[in-house]
Amino acid sequence: MSLFRALGDAPHPQSMRDAFRRLCKRAGIGSDWHPHETRHTFVSVLSEAGQPVAAIAAAAGHKYPRITQTVYTHVISPTVKAAAEVMSDALGASPGEPS
Repeated sequence: MSLFRALGDAPHPQSMRDAFRRLCKRAGIGSDWHPHETRHTFVSVLSEAGQPVAAIAAAAGHKYPRITQTVYTHVISPTVKAAAEVMSDALGASPGEPS
């Protein structure tokens, strides 16, 4: 099956998944990956780099940052924790300690 049905047509989702899995296999990382996992990597890299949630949401194509926070809580949480630690240091309190 061709990746594209005809010039200008969107690729068939199953063809995209198959092509992505073949690419992953050739890269030596296995063939059980799904293209959607690249979004998690993308968000993780931006979060780890300290980008604000609003910027990550815009880059991920989310209309509202709340969507990003809800869907990627496990990725965003370390950034939020780091921000809380910075604020605690700035205010002279330890994280979890009342100021």
